[in-house]
Amino acid sequence: MLFELSLERAPPAVTDRLGVSIRLATEDDLDEVCRLYVGDSWLWMGDRDHYRDRLRRGELCYLAFVGGKVAHVNWTCFHRGDALPGHPLHLRQGEVYTTDAVTPPAFRGKGVHALVLGRMLSDAREAGARYAYTLGQLDRPDAHRGLLSLGWKECGRLVYFERRGRA
Repeated sequence: MLFELSLERAPPAVTDRLGVSIRLATEDDLDEVCRLYVGDSWLWMGDRDHYRDRLRRGELCYLAFVGGKVAHVNWTCFHRGDALPGHPLHLRQGEVYTTDAVTPPAFRGKGVHALVLGRMLSDAREAGARYAYTLGQLDRPDAHRGLLSLGWKECGRLVYFERRGRA
């Protein structure tokens, strides 16, 4: 599912119920990011270098912590987004793509995704972005709650198949 959001207005505020701290990731954080991604075929892009390259081209990885533990990871891309395997989404001036959100099981259902995404969108808006896009899997409707609470609208669907044995 492709979602879009106008950033002409500030995203709605989200209540922090857990005392979340949010910061941008550095290359030193990539081992932890990869550890969270490696078991999920939707998120894992095959190697650490892919995520390092994202950081080096200016994409931002947001990390949320609760009690010193990683509670959420999410990316804002300003240049291109890894939308479908082999088919990146090329962004124009004023557009951002959010991707690869993951919340460890202990923190799911507690508003952490919406909180981090709200921060990401506010930061992107302040940097001049006017439109945001993201993808959501059809089979994960619970993950869409955070998107919908922030005003995202579904604008398209794409179904694709990969042969077995492909990443």
